[in-house]
Amino acid sequence: MTREEIYSADGRLDISGLGVTFGGKPITSVSMDLVRSHSGHLTELQACLCDFAAGNVEWIHVGDTIHTRTTGSAETRLTPQSNGQAWHADLFQGDGWASAKGARIPARGRVPYARYVDRRHEHQEICLVAADLREASGERGVAGVDELVRHHQTQLARWYECLDEFVAAIRTDAGVPQWAAPVVKEEEFEWYRTREFLTNAVTEFHHGAIPGRVESVGDTLDFGFSTTTVKIGLAPFVRAD
Repeated sequence: MTREEIYSADGRLDISGLGVTFGGKPITSVSMDLVRSHSGHLTELQACLCDFAAGNVEWIHVGDTIHTRTTGSAETRLTPQSNGQAWHADLFQGDGWASAKGARIPARGRVPYARYVDRRHEHQEICLVAADLREASGERGVAGVDELVRHHQTQLARWYECLDEFVAAIRTDAGVPQWAAPVVKEEEFEWYRTREFLTNAVTEFHHGAIPGRVESVGDTLDFGFSTTTVKIGLAPFVRAD
């Protein structure tokens, strides 16, 4: 099987020549993320899309798009193109709709959640640690550290805006729906965890590590002491209104 070396200026690859259709309409393009998820093997990608088209994998509607329904951390998505006469395939970078989180979301909540996931993917960064700042300092000095920290600050601010828009989109007169509470709580915790990593990285880089061992594991904070570890779970989702 041949691995193709593929480059695309606009992040899309024309696959019209593969002849894959879904619902009687051709899948004419794919995202480079989807290509890379198959290690650049177009034959593997073609087989995957053919399974999708043949109904060999479970799929659901999310607005006008079609998603595979899996328990994984990314799913294949088809989005209508050319006035609905063709499809573009890409990766949906969220928990699968059959996962614990995805299964909580009812049909009416899928579109705002998918929109949030797409925007979050643009702004969510890996958690920064002091070693990253030391590396930036070694390469570009103070300017490199400042640029890296400011970039992460900006990304966190934009991610929070995405989360705020998601909450506003699903909120009703009665407040945040019951199905959304654990979803929002998990997203809030992940955002907060990423911010804490940034704060700790900057503090350690300039002044040394803060004493104490605290780690975020799943939805708990683990406080390590000399004789034991104390776990603190996330508080229930509560809104003042």
